[in-house]
Amino acid sequence: MKRIGWIALLLLALALPLGMVTTAVQAQEAAAIELDEGGFGMVKNEPLAAGAEIGYSVALKAGDWLAIDLQSKSDSLAVAQFLGADGALDLQNPAPFAYLASAPADGSYTLMVKNTGADAAGFTLRVAVSSAPLPTKQIISEEMAGQTIPVVAGELFQVALDAPLADGYSWGLGEYDLEVLKLEDDPAGVLLGTMPGAMSRQIFTFSALAAGTATLDFVYFKEGAEPEKSFSVTIDVSDGEATPSEEPGAPAETEAAAVAPAPIQLAQGNVLVIPLAGNPTTGYTWQFTSSPGDILVSRGDAAYLPESSLSGAPGVQVFTFDAAGAGEVSLNFTYSQPWDEKTPPEQAFDLAFTVAARAAPVVEATPAPPEPVVIGDSDNGGSVTVQVGGKLLVDLSGNPTTGYIWQITNKDDAILQPADYAFQADSEAMGAGGVEHFEFDAVAPGEVELAFAQSRPWESEAEPVATYAVTVTVVDAGQ
Repeated sequence: MKRIGWIALLLLALALPLGMVTTAVQAQEAAAIELDEGGFGMVKNEPLAAGAEIGYSVALKAGDWLAIDLQSKSDSLAVAQFLGADGALDLQNPAPFAYLASAPADGSYTLMVKNTGADAAGFTLRVAVSSAPLPTKQIISEEMAGQTIPVVAGELFQVALDAPLADGYSWGLGEYDLEVLKLEDDPAGVLLGTMPGAMSRQIFTFSALAAGTATLDFVYFKEGAEPEKSFSVTIDVSDGEATPSEEPGAPAETEAAAVAPAPIQLAQGNVLVIPLAGNPTTGYTWQFTSSPGDILVSRGDAAYLPESSLSGAPGVQVFTFDAAGAGEVSLNFTYSQPWDEKTPPEQAFDLAFTVAARAAPVVEATPAPPEPVVIGDSDNGGSVTVQVGGKLLVDLSGNPTTGYIWQITNKDDAILQPADYAFQADSEAMGAGGVEHFEFDAVAPGEVELAFAQSRPWESEAEPVATYAVTVTVVDAGQ
């Protein structure tokens, strides 16, 4: 199995670029989002007409991650596209009105906001930029815990672990075999949202030095406290090496050409991503056929990611499929000039897959949740009781357009877990204040002092302009 290290990449649930719908005119007209020294930026837009769209540009460096939150009283507004110099790039949507994108190269990128409703609506667009290394071919996530991952000596790979970097907690790496693997740099911290309590991602980049096996053990901890959780993965490094291109513009041989001896296992609902080196400027492109065609469903034409902005530069074609059905399926890839039907393809290979059916959900009758408990400014210093399974809603007066936002300074996720945040403006006027709305889920009995501070996130040494605290007692349902 050491020849199929690419499988881990194929199974990774990433939504890579789905099209190249370039809108250069919009990018040129886009208003720039100014970032502060902490990488945060915000714009407030007057009502956008029904059916209209508007662009905002932001300067990014290669590897930068961009977290985006769109706030509006209307559900018809959305960030519709993330555009680079060559067209639309991947725009993830992990939660309603929250988006995530990354920059493949230095340059200016454009966010297109569109109003699909029948009425005009105003909005606030918040962004947070985090520096990180460019993604490697192989990325290991928490879902791969306990697995043995094949890697080729000389290659880079990354371990990406999500967690709220709050209360002093972070992922730490234990000892490992330094003759087999090397940690390239300090882990990069990437914000996955712009709001208080948003998740973060730590990215560890390793190089495989020599053939051998090494186990990577991570713990999520803070000084003086027991680790909250752990993650472990074994890396099996082999001596394989890539074959260089024989002529300029020709695709490099990839491990995908060495077909696995057994079908690759997928589950219904997985996203399959297959990157293949090539250069469409030579007339040669990768094409595929699927048999049968209703199990792995293509998301459209492959996206092309050039290695550089130079004319004629080679790059990677990225094919994305949804595992929509269950059963056995084969993908046949060929690299040729589509109009030349007489000449055999330069390269060809088959990939076989078995897609397991999605298990039917078990539906159980559940009692109605308790009514939410709502508190606000006047409850500062008081106490409140919430039932397990219920929600605590905290509404605090504020105005994020000034840069001052309410941030959680003390909590206990084992009793009360943050669930949502939104800013509700009092009006659509520029710079209007309003209410910062926090939602928490009561998950277990206990008592916790829930505390907040109102400050600017980047002014870490400054005293908060206001504080808020309330004692929350969570009791079993029915009490």
